[in-house]
Amino acid sequence: MGDVQAAEWARAVVVAAWRAETGRDPSLFEAQCVQALTQYETRWGAGWTGDCVNSHNWGSIHATTADVNAGRPTCEHSDTYPDGTRYAQRFLMYPDDVRGCRDVVRHMLRAAGPELAAGTSTDAVWRALFYGRYYGAHCPEAIKAFGPSAAADSFSRTGKMPTTAHGQACDDECIRQGQDTASAVVRGIAQTLGEEPAPT
Repeated sequence: MGDVQAAEWARAVVVAAWRAETGRDPSLFEAQCVQALTQYETRWGAGWTGDCVNSHNWGSIHATTADVNAGRPTCEHSDTYPDGTRYAQRFLMYPDDVRGCRDVVRHMLRAAGPELAAGTSTDAVWRALFYGRYYGAHCPEAIKAFGPSAAADSFSRTGKMPTTAHGQACDDECIRQGQDTASAVVRGIAQTLGEEPAPT
């Protein structure tokens, strides 16, 4: 499958997933944001290795203890703490791509629904996604400047707004990573599909 065909296929999945979750088609901004996130998270479900191959998990959606206890299909893979440490994590598995992408839509709307609806800034969406606990990242620059406490005090690690300058520095670095990546991926998708890219 070529780049254009892959992007067109992924867009069709995103539109179907958004429609299934909300009952309407996404705006171009909403579609580009979902498609960008799912491309860089999992390459539209195709980037998994090991047990998570063919999981149809488009957004690196974690399995909760309740999911595991309820017997939902899961697979084990690794994820990364803000200090760069890898850890084992269970991820949800889905029966098909639309259902895997639909869960991404649900999580994105919960974390950044107003920002997605506004359609004015991918930076605003990714800031909301970070503080809505959709994604984390690691912050080597903040750790270099402030030491390990930068990661330990970050929102990614504690789930609480940081009360120290070094914790905020880690958050800012993590958010900037997400924003810069999202902007670049949105531009790439837009160019491939011949669209105007969402505003940063």
